Amino acid sequence: MTFDDVDAFVRTLGPVSLGVWWNNPTWQVGGRAIAWQRPLSKADRARLEAAQASVPEGPLLAVQVESLDEKEALLSLGLPGVFTISHFDGVAAVLIELRRARTRDVQRVVRRAYRHAEALGPKRAVKRTTPRRRPRARSK
Repeated sequence: MTFDDVDAFVRTLGPVSLGVWWNNPTWQVGGRAIAWQRPLSKADRARLEAAQASVPEGPLLAVQVESLDEKEALLSLGLPGVFTISHFDGVAAVLIELRRARTRDVQRVVRRAYRHAEALGPKRAVKRTTPRRRPRARSK
């Protein structure tokens, strides 16, 4: 599977926009990221090598999941190409090595991410205001 395959599939699910998150192409629903290209950093590679884990090659897709429990359940299935890294500890998202993953597994994970984001509704813009300063008391 390629990013073009992912893009074609995501667009069949419904309204989606393609944006950028941390300089990586990101598929969004209602302003919420559901999946994004996520190359490994040098630090990620070093940590994997130190843990004597195989370092994935090829394109990686990060996919948002509903909760940490869902993430653990997904990882426990042992799906080919689906994994996590220490950078994602405490983050409800998994990584998918597209060259190893089965198309149906990628589609299932992405579809669930899409449905979850759709159920949450559009992301509201956070109104950022600066606190008002108190007027200084005048000295006599």
